[in-house]
Amino acid sequence: MAAAEIFAKFTKLPGVSYAGVEDLSDRLHFQVTVVLLLVCCTTITVKSYILSPVACFMPNEVGSHTGQEQFVNNFCWTEGTFAVPLSDFHIDNTMRDPLSKYEPHRIIYYQWVPFVLGLQAICFYLPRVLWELLSRYNAGTDIQHLVQTANDAVQADGEKHEKLVQHITRRLCQLLSQGRKRPAGGTLSNWRKFRLMLETCFIFPSARLGNWLIVTYLLIKLLCLTNGILQLWIMHAFLGFNTTYFAFGYQLLHDLSSGRGWQNTMLFPRVSACAIPIKSASKVNYVASQCTLPINMLNEKIYLFFWFWTVFITVVTLSSLPRWFTRVATIGWRVRFVKNYLRLLERHRDMDKRDLHRFVRDFLRLDGTFLLKMIALNSGDVICTEIVGSLVDAYLCQRNASGAQLTDMLPSAPAEPHTLLRRYQADEKPAFIDEPADNDSNPGDDGDEDGTDI
Repeated sequence: MAAAEIFAKFTKLPGVSYAGVEDLSDRLHFQVTVVLLLVCCTTITVKSYILSPVACFMPNEVGSHTGQEQFVNNFCWTEGTFAVPLSDFHIDNTMRDPLSKYEPHRIIYYQWVPFVLGLQAICFYLPRVLWELLSRYNAGTDIQHLVQTANDAVQADGEKHEKLVQHITRRLCQLLSQGRKRPAGGTLSNWRKFRLMLETCFIFPSARLGNWLIVTYLLIKLLCLTNGILQLWIMHAFLGFNTTYFAFGYQLLHDLSSGRGWQNTMLFPRVSACAIPIKSASKVNYVASQCTLPINMLNEKIYLFFWFWTVFITVVTLSSLPRWFTRVATIGWRVRFVKNYLRLLERHRDMDKRDLHRFVRDFLRLDGTFLLKMIALNSGDVICTEIVGSLVDAYLCQRNASGAQLTDMLPSAPAEPHTLLRRYQADEKPAFIDEPADNDSNPGDDGDEDGTDI
């Protein structure tokens, strides 16, 4: 009983019960990865700046043993140590710069590990911030709230459930009706012509064509993919590995499984050498000191895990891009997506194919289908079915009440770029259709297929 209560409280935590306009790969980026990085950052910070990250030993040359030990530890921590076996570390004080030959082996990264982990956490969360800002800017409302409200409706029942579903439907109708007006007439600038062509090809985000959210979302996914690749480079450059260790996570795991420890690879060395300067009467002499780096045991495990984790989420993000492109780029998938939900509703099970096609293409458009898919992913198919039914009710009610007015309000499928340019230059309204085009007149070719991708 106590375990059930604890689990129930755990599922109500904000991070666990969160629902937004994101899929699994997005959550892996901004939620799971950020939490893991912050936990590791906190652990390394405590070990580095509160506990003892390094412990050094040297012959008792000067001063008390206690004072000397503290000085040597602090000096080697701040100045860095050398990843050189102590048997090979020889200091010739007769040379002008006796440490120059060991400089390529100096280890200085462990002081900066907490800050770099924090920076990596910011980089993983930044795409989420940009997505929320851009989506809110275009939609004029918090679309994350729509998905969260759908999630709340799943938990509610009775009158509250119906009110939440109707609230979501009204907000979606308001959102989908924005940006349908044509721009002002007159001569178009070259930039406007170029942008219009990109909008028509669904390359440039456009509220007028109803693809702002999905195009922006795909661009954010590309940013996440770029960030994942950049993180691999940051880890390699920060840790100072040579080119043979570009895939250092795989190589390190291979070395460990082959019995090649840090003594052979000198990756994350546990024992290193340090040179302590001691001022004499005439010059500065260096005294060798042997240091243990227990902090590197943590660093090795953390970066080994995060290398494979970053590769994993990068692959997941890369695989999600073609899926989302297929979902929005093909009218067949969008019609089939809506039709599979309508099959669950008695009142719309036999909806006319022409009405269904016009509802998906002209009313929902790309952004509407995108939001419905996000609701299905985050809140479930049952609540998405109810919302689709309410949207169809609103669409048919307005169409039957106003006749052709609904058709006049909604734009048709995008025409060719040069056709749109001529219409806007002539200060004409975009052409609207009364019936689907011949090649779209049979949506059942795509919508009658069995199965669904939800």
